[in-house]
Amino acid sequence: MGGILLLAGCAPTPPGPSPEPSVVFMTDDEAFAAAEATYRAYVDALNQYWSNDKRDAVTDYLTGAALADELAGRELLAASRQDVTGRAELSGMSDVRRVGTRISALLCLDTSATRLVNEFGEDITPTQRSTRTQLAVEFVVMNDHLLIVRSDSTGTPC
Repeated sequence: MGGILLLAGCAPTPPGPSPEPSVVFMTDDEAFAAAEATYRAYVDALNQYWSNDKRDAVTDYLTGAALADELAGRELLAASRQDVTGRAELSGMSDVRRVGTRISALLCLDTSATRLVNEFGEDITPTQRSTRTQLAVEFVVMNDHLLIVRSDSTGTPC
């Protein structure tokens, strides 16, 4: 349950602007640091959203398929009168690669402190769920910001 992204399944990618290569990382370390900071900020915004703040800062970190999946996941939760509570945490990042203004990485998202609740606030979290999920995440530079363009579960716990 890596955010709504893991709940949504596949959704069509909405048309959007093409990435503008306005930020180029000088070193792999700079790319790694930027990707980690972006994902941590995204998880913080997601936790804020789940705390019933419902401000839309989450979508500020997303574009392309990641944004489409987030919005589809929200629709799915709303239609089923369910919500997510608690806090997720980025617990690791590996296999960071960059090509120009694109960065890919494997991330470990810890969702052990999150719960799925129904409209009455009752915990309906599946008992057999994985609480540490490995995600294959792709970032892209767009308008001087690093955004998450894709986030897919690898199906492997981390």
